[in-house]
Amino acid sequence: MTETMRTLLAAKQERLLRRPEVEARTGLSRSTLYDWMKRGEFPQPVKLGARIVAWRESDVSEWMESRETRGDGMSAPKELHHDKGTTREN
Repeated sequence: MTETMRTLLAAKQERLLRRPEVEARTGLSRSTLYDWMKRGEFPQPVKLGARIVAWRESDVSEWMESRETRGDGMSAPKELHHDKGTTREN
């Protein structure tokens, strides 16, 4: 465990989620996560090392709750599938 990760865990005492778990919880693909982060529509991860990031569980949960309270649920956004260049509803 890196010193940065120890510091984050000690300060917040909250769970950090790696990308596969964020994808599983949100139902979003990796490309959509990074696209939405770039547009400011999804929380930014915490950098744990040179090539390691994780999301605060509270940030992901708050984002999911905000989607639910808007009344559009998790299925409303259209997702652009870059590999095929088509758009589909989730």
